[in-house]
Amino acid sequence: VADEGFAAAVHGLLRDGKPTAGRSALLGGVVRRQLVHAGELFAHGHHARGAQAVVGGLYLLRALLGCALVHVEPSNWLLLCSYALALFMALAKRRADVVKGMDSAHRPVLDGYTEGFLDQAIGISACMTIIGYALYSMEATVLLPSRKFTALPFVVFGVLDYLRVVHVHRGGGSPVDMLLRSPTILLCGVGWLLATLYSLH
Repeated sequence: VADEGFAAAVHGLLRDGKPTAGRSALLGGVVRRQLVHAGELFAHGHHARGAQAVVGGLYLLRALLGCALVHVEPSNWLLLCSYALALFMALAKRRADVVKGMDSAHRPVLDGYTEGFLDQAIGISACMTIIGYALYSMEATVLLPSRKFTALPFVVFGVLDYLRVVHVHRGGGSPVDMLLRSPTILLCGVGWLLATLYSLH
């Protein structure tokens, strides 16, 4: 996707959700542009913003590969949810580093972060994750019409408990450790899986 046509391409991508070869190619172009943008940020010394762009781009790529493996066309809202969730966990990890007293001397990627900024950014990305999943559930054709929101409460409770651990217990340094050590988040994950299976056609 060329720089001059990037905004128009993304607008068209979000507006038209029809599964076509051109749309799939455009999705790949958006991911590529995201990673190129990250490289430019790193080159100019903006390590924090570059890391966020890399995380977002790689999670989008993972979502695209997952859809390709099961031969399902990726939904716009699923991609938004994946991107927002990746950003949410990455920012929570950065916050955990900052509250431990780490700075750019320890990790250059922490340059430019403050706890106040991270708190606001984490809240925004958490909202994006929940809204993105809700919108995906509304348009998902694989879910029964009467059960589209069956799994949504588990997503909401899971994100809220993640926020609780980040702010109250100053956690979030390792998403894997949080999943394994938090019974609430683990229960939300199992509940989400069972609710999703129950909601499928």
